[in-house]
Amino acid sequence: MGHFSRLIRSSLMDAGKTHRSLQEELDFVKAYLEVERGRMEYPFDYQIDVHKDIDPRMEIPKMLIQTFAENSVKHGLRPLNRKGELIIQIRRESESRETLISIEDNGIGRKKAGSSGTGGSGKGLDIISQLIRLHNELTKKNILYTIDDKMNKPDPHSGTSVEIRIPF
Repeated sequence: MGHFSRLIRSSLMDAGKTHRSLQEELDFVKAYLEVERGRMEYPFDYQIDVHKDIDPRMEIPKMLIQTFAENSVKHGLRPLNRKGELIIQIRRESESRETLISIEDNGIGRKKAGSSGTGGSGKGLDIISQLIRLHNELTKKNILYTIDDKMNKPDPHSGTSVEIRIPF
């Protein structure tokens, strides 16, 4: 089955769900990224690293990772005049008792995307915030996320970094 078909099938199968397993979310993200890579003038590379201690069956809000990956592609990587890179890492932090998901790109950054007209409407972030709020109410866990424009750091690379923290 092709990547686009996988996306459509998964969307239809999960239409009524608010959660899915981490593995299902990552499969969806991979299919999405493959479709987007084929559409772009300057394709991007992506890497998804899941630490061996992570249980792929853990339930997370549906579209949690995909929404941030989509924002990276649409607003950060698509406007680049060169090949981009997207890195997704998932690991456990024993000290804080959290699963940490980081999504990082070397795109143009949020500030530049906003000033160049390639920034979005914010609807995706509004929807994911609502899903996280619902998840937090239902599970009594507190998922938090931060978005950081890497251009504000001393790091010479541009891009955006998202960090999602899920208590376990």
